[in-house]
Amino acid sequence: EPSVPFHTAGLADTLDLLSKYLEHQRAFDEKTFRNYLLSVKDYDGMLGKLTFYAEGNTAVGFRIKRIEKNLLEKR
Repeated sequence: EPSVPFHTAGLADTLDLLSKYLEHQRAFDEKTFRNYLLSVKDYDGMLGKLTFYAEGNTAVGFRIKRIEKNLLEKR
């Protein structure tokens, strides 16, 4: 069993990235945060080195999808 569960590591990385974003922003804005994430290259987190690609995914092994009005977005 891993020393840190996968989802815990992902949450820790997310909170760290959000914290770094908020160091330079006064408030959270979804579009600005997305642009910030897309600028992240080789972030050294608990999940390993992360780079965000244009569609918002990383090479962690899963894809981000959005469910809106009970429909899974198609990408």
